Amino acid sequence: MISVLRDIFMADELPSGDKAVYVFLEISAFCFALASVDALATRHWVASIAYLLVAVVFYLGGIKWPQIRSGATRIVRRRDAATNSQSTLPLDDKPPTLVDLFMKEFPNTLRSSDNEDAITIKWQDGAEIKIKRRVYMDFPAKAKFVGFYIPSATPPSADMLSGAKTLVACLKLCETDAVQQAFEEISKQVAIGMGQGDQMTSIQDLTFSGRVLIYHEDFLSIPQKAEIIKAYQAKNMGVQFMGSDYLGTQVVAWHRQHDAKRARK
Repeated sequence: MISVLRDIFMADELPSGDKAVYVFLEISAFCFALASVDALATRHWVASIAYLLVAVVFYLGGIKWPQIRSGATRIVRRRDAATNSQSTLPLDDKPPTLVDLFMKEFPNTLRSSDNEDAITIKWQDGAEIKIKRRVYMDFPAKAKFVGFYIPSATPPSADMLSGAKTLVACLKLCETDAVQQAFEEISKQVAIGMGQGDQMTSIQDLTFSGRVLIYHEDFLSIPQKAEIIKAYQAKNMGVQFMGSDYLGTQVVAWHRQHDAKRARK
């Protein structure tokens, strides 16, 4: 008991946010210890042991509270990080389209507003693809990456499942260094930075993570994806495909969120 009282008076050594919890746990331990002594005096052995065990739990909880709180905080942060790492889906009145995802995903980064068709690829048969692009800037991590939106060719190909023109478009972006061009052009258009004084970080200070997002409307086969991956890997870039299968998983997730939100109303 003397030890419990001593620890209570030592609570001032803890951060202010922990003092109230610490004192509560230690006082509770002291009270249950007294109850254990009273039960022992009246020969209520089971009650005495039960009170003593509770007192020990409260006592240990008090002296270990900073570690308990720290562990709980880490769990919450990991959960939040896992949640934030997933794409934020628009909770509108209709499921998202692929272009919706391209425009709204990765909200925790600073995204370029280059929403116009930045790159046009034409074929001799008159078909063309107008590609959108975005630069994503993660200033806290001092990193940047790029995303491209590749729609179906217009007029559409007779074989909608071939993905031949999307394959050519992906390889063309790699061959023409479209990623580096995106960084250079966004730097010329506007001075982007974050921080204060000497701690200011500009877009030039960000390191390219090598990540390239490709949102594509046409289906790409496994061999076609493998060819694209190989071409980008040769330039130290990693491709992440966001096609119809990716859209499907996001639509399912949207319905879960939307239905849960509607159920709460």
